[in-house]
Amino acid sequence: MLCYNPILTICLACEQLNIIGEKVAIFKHECESLIGDMQQLGSKIIENLDEENVNAIFMDTDFKNRTVLNLITTYRYVPLMGDEKVSVLLDELWEGKLTYECDGAISYFSKLTFLVNNSIMKLPGKKV
Repeated sequence: MLCYNPILTICLACEQLNIIGEKVAIFKHECESLIGDMQQLGSKIIENLDEENVNAIFMDTDFKNRTVLNLITTYRYVPLMGDEKVSVLLDELWEGKLTYECDGAISYFSKLTFLVNNSIMKLPGKKV
């Protein structure tokens, strides 16, 4: 609770526990139990977050330049995705901000709009 991004800390700790569980078979069950407990703690923290802070916390990066959202989806930390605030963030990332809220920054344009408006680029290669 004393770190600046507790969800990032939980994700990184779960990642390390997962590695320990895979390398040392004796600790596998205990590590899986700790991972579950930490994810439940993370879901409680997310429930108590202000909506304004969700975007900053989930888009924060670690030392390998991976976002918290990337860590959660890569390692399938499902309890951390259960809150409605996270669903709103995912919808905003996919659909983009509403046009009256968009200030022209490239980060506010949605991926869906990008896919619809840009032409398909073909890579050079053999004809089949």
